[in-house]
Amino acid sequence: MPEVVLGPYHLIKPLGTGGMAAVYQARDGRTGALVAVKRILPHVAADREFIQRFIHETKVMMQMKHPNILPILDAKLGPDDYYLVMPLMDRGTLRELLQTVRRLPPDTAVYMTQEMLKALDHAHMKGVIHRDLKPANIMFDSAGHVYLTDFGVARVSGMTQLTATGEVLGTPAYMAPEQALGLGLSPACDLFSMGTIFYEVLTGVNPFLMDNPVATMKQVVELEPPPAMDLNPLVPAFLEPVVARMMRKKAQDRYATALAASEDLIPYWEGRDPAKVRAGFPMLLNDPLRTIKSVQTEQARVLLARARTKWEEPDHRSMAIWEIHQAAALDPALDEARFLLERWTRLMSGGRPPESSDPGLARAEEKWKQEPENIPLLLQLGKIYRARKNYIGLMKVYQRLERLRPADSYTIGQMKGLLDRPSMGAQAAPAAEARTTPLDLLKAVPFWVYLILAVAGAIFLIGRAIGREQKNAQLPETVVEALSILDHTNETLAAVPLADPDIRLIIEKEQSGDTEDAYRSCRELLETVPSHPQKPFLLWKGGMLALGLGKFEEAADLLGQAYAHHQPPQRWQIAFPLARACIKAGQPEKAERYWEAVIAGGEIPYAPQALLERATYLIKKDMTRPAKQDLEQLVKDYPDAPEAMKARALLKKY
Repeated sequence: MPEVVLGPYHLIKPLGTGGMAAVYQARDGRTGALVAVKRILPHVAADREFIQRFIHETKVMMQMKHPNILPILDAKLGPDDYYLVMPLMDRGTLRELLQTVRRLPPDTAVYMTQEMLKALDHAHMKGVIHRDLKPANIMFDSAGHVYLTDFGVARVSGMTQLTATGEVLGTPAYMAPEQALGLGLSPACDLFSMGTIFYEVLTGVNPFLMDNPVATMKQVVELEPPPAMDLNPLVPAFLEPVVARMMRKKAQDRYATALAASEDLIPYWEGRDPAKVRAGFPMLLNDPLRTIKSVQTEQARVLLARARTKWEEPDHRSMAIWEIHQAAALDPALDEARFLLERWTRLMSGGRPPESSDPGLARAEEKWKQEPENIPLLLQLGKIYRARKNYIGLMKVYQRLERLRPADSYTIGQMKGLLDRPSMGAQAAPAAEARTTPLDLLKAVPFWVYLILAVAGAIFLIGRAIGREQKNAQLPETVVEALSILDHTNETLAAVPLADPDIRLIIEKEQSGDTEDAYRSCRELLETVPSHPQKPFLLWKGGMLALGLGKFEEAADLLGQAYAHHQPPQRWQIAFPLARACIKAGQPEKAERYWEAVIAGGEIPYAPQALLERATYLIKKDMTRPAKQDLEQLVKDYPDAPEAMKARALLKKY
C-alpha cells in the first residue's frame, strides 16, 4: 500500500475492515514501536451524532485501566480525522484460534473466561456496556495475556449488526435475546454473550449460528442449547451450570454481575493448577495444534490405562466406559480406545442397539433441562439410562449428581445403585441357564405325572432300542469303530455316549453323510426330552451340526447353551466354534465375549489359540492396532506355544 501517515503514525499494512472502521498495522515515528491504528471510515465520520458519541465514549475508555482491557494509547478526535491507537496484538484473536483448533481444553477455557469476566466487571463498574462481545474482540499477545477490545465502540455505533458484511453472520450469534428483540439493555447482555463464547470454546459449537442473521437471532431468542457435556464429554460437569446460567434467556435469571460469575468458577481449580495453565498459554498460542494435540494424547493414554484397570472391577465398569469414551474423544487416532469402547459397550448392552426413539427418555431429559438442579429428576433419568443400558448417558447423569454433592444417605445410596455391578446382557443368559437345573423344574411336577411319563417313556425307548440293535447288527465292524472317532473339537469333551441308542442314531446319520437329518434328530431329542441325561453333549453336537449346515444363528444358540453346561477346559474348547458361529451370525460382540473369557482363563493351549484367532479377526476388520496388542501379548505370555510362531510372522507383516 502507498505510504500513509496519520500524525506520527506510519501505516504499514491493513489488518482488517469492518462496518465502521479499518484497522492498520503502523509504526510510531517517535519510538519505532509497532501499534494498531483503528481509523473511522469517511462515510461514518460524516455522521455528526455518531461522532459526538464516539468522542465521548473514547474519552471514557481512555480512562479505563485494567490488565485485561486493551488500552487506548492515543486518539485523534477530529475535526479532519478520527482514529484510535492501541497496542499491536501479535497472537491474533480468539476467532482465529478457534478456526485452527475448534475448541480449547477446559482448563484453558476457564482461565480465558475468568480473565474476560474480570475485564467486564471493571467496565460495568464504570458504567460501560460492551454490547458486541464475540471471539473476534478477544485478543492475545505473545506473553499470553488476554485482552478485551472494542469497548464502547459497539455501544455507540448502532451499525455493527447492520452494515458490515463480515459481521452480519458473526455478531447476531452472540447477542443476548433482549438485544435481538431490541429491548432495554444492561450488563446482563454482556454476560449472555460471554456465556455463548464460553460454550463455544468448550464444545466447538455456537448453538445459535444459522445461515442468515434473522434465523440466527430467532435461535438466540427461542433455542435452549443442549448441555455442554452432550457435545463434548471432556467438559467437566462442574462447568455446565455456570455456562447455562450465563446463557439464561431472561436477564434477571443470569448472574447479577460478571464478578459473581467469575467467583463461581473459582472452585473449579480445586486439584488443578491455574498457574501452570497461565504459564503454558503462550506456548499454546505459538503452536496451538501441536500443543493441544500433545496434551490430549497424553491425557488419552492416562484415561485408557485407568479405564483398563477399572474394567477389571465389575462395579466400576460404567466408569470404565465413560473414561474410555473420554479417551476416544481426546485422541480419535487412538484405535485401542475406540476398539475397547465398542467392545465394552456391546458387552454391557448384550449387543442390543440403542433405541432410535424413546419418548419416555426424551420426556425425562426435557424435564431435567427445565430443572437441572433437581436431584430426584436426575436420579430418575439415571435409572432410565441404566435400564436402557446407555452407560454414556448414565455416567453424564452421575457426574452431574456428583457436582451437586448431595449429603443425605438415601440419595448417596441411590447414586451408588446406579453404578453397582450392571448385568452383562447376553453374558448373563448362559450363567443363568447354568444355574437352572432340570431338578429345579422337575420338583414342580406332581408325582402321578412322573408315573405316567415313565411308563410311556419306557415303552417308547425299549421299542426304539430293539430297532437300533437290529440295524446295528447289520453294520460292518469298521463303521461301528468309525462312529467313536471324534474330530479335534471334541478331544477334551466327554466320550461320545454311543451306548445311548438315540445318540448312536444321530452319530450314524452324521457319519453316513445325512447331516441335515442328524441335526433334525438332535433338535427333536432336545425338544421332546428336555432333561435328557446327555443334554450337554446333544447341545454341543447340535451346534456343531448347525454350524456345518450354515445355520449360524441356531449354531450360536445351541453352542452357547453347551458352553454354559460345561466347565473348563471343555468350555474353552466349545468357545472356538461358538465364536465362529457368532461371527457368521452377525453377533461379533458375543464372539468377543467368548474369546475374552478363554484368554482370561489363561489355560494352554486355549488362551494362545484365542489370542491368535481374535487377532486374525481384527486384522480382517482393518483394526491392526488392537490386533497387534493381542499378538504381542501372545508372544510375551506364551512364547513356546505353536501359535507364537504365527504371531511373530503377523507382527512382522503388520
